Amino acid sequence: MTLDTFIAKQSAWVAQLVQQYSGTTLAIKLPPSPSCPQCGGQMRQRTGKSGAFWSCGRYPDCKGTLPIDSSTGKRGAPRKQQASRKAS
Repeated sequence: MTLDTFIAKQSAWVAQLVQQYSGTTLAIKLPPSPSCPQCGGQMRQRTGKSGAFWSCGRYPDCKGTLPIDSSTGKRGAPRKQQASRKAS
């Protein structure tokens, strides 16, 4: 099979998929987010150097944050602190 033939078949397949699913709607249900404790706005889940947390969607105008409940969070094991070496 030549490259041109392969590309033509792939193009036809993608066109068929687009036509087949063009009328389909996708419904994504997001879990509810808490309200910002400072302004009452909707919060977004963010990931920082210490792990995941809730941040106000109106950042930088509002800097409200909340920790993510440990029972629902996706945090891994905490990082190990490196011991500082003392010169002897």
